[in-house]
Amino acid sequence: MRRRSDQVKRHIVDPAVMPLGYRTDRADLVDESGLIGTHIVNSLITADLVVADLTHSNPNVFYELALRHAFAKPFIQIIDKSERLPFDVAGQRTIFFDYKDLDSAADARERINRAARQIRDGGDDYKAESPVSQTVDLQQLRSSGNPEQVTMAAVSESLSEIRTELRLYRHGQPRPYSREQTEAIRHVLIGMAADGRLRAHELEILDSAIGSNKNYDAFLQELRKRMPSSSSNVWGTFGSSSTADDEPPF
Repeated sequence: MRRRSDQVKRHIVDPAVMPLGYRTDRADLVDESGLIGTHIVNSLITADLVVADLTHSNPNVFYELALRHAFAKPFIQIIDKSERLPFDVAGQRTIFFDYKDLDSAADARERINRAARQIRDGGDDYKAESPVSQTVDLQQLRSSGNPEQVTMAAVSESLSEIRTELRLYRHGQPRPYSREQTEAIRHVLIGMAADGRLRAHELEILDSAIGSNKNYDAFLQELRKRMPSSSSNVWGTFGSSSTADDEPPF
């Protein structure tokens, strides 16, 4: 396990983030006792970025990731493509890779680099999204007393649940919805898009739910076309696409 971690750090993480000015450390190299002491906790709280490798479901890694969530600090999740993403963190964008496959390792380096660059360039304005930050935001909306914000909280929570289950399905876990449920969700979202209740940032949440998928991409394009121009212009221009009549868009 240590050899794998060394190789992932040396050949994937370091080349991805060090050109951006980051200096890398690994928790088990800082303290080989296996205990999470005050020095590691302080480093986790103050680090500009944490890349969390969720492979093998190491409890220490999840504890360390939870600290980043609690303090709303930027993080990037990665995991070996042979493993299932744990449900509790499935709602977060995660990079799947095979460190023994050169093409997969190169793709992971590029994706980590893009994510790290976005975090670095965002500076103090970058907001790290996590279950903790999402819960805090939803609580503020619900307690605002504004009916529109209360409705927005309910919609955002539903979209977050859909995103989580779609990601689980994408990476080998059972299909989250039956065909009938999928069609019902499809019609609800299309209706929301048509009357302006589906906002651009909510569409972005759906867009990041899973990787490239012909039917799902076509469905997102349909939502964009139905959204009022004032809500959808941030997405630019998209070409048309079609799906098989007997296959739900996602």
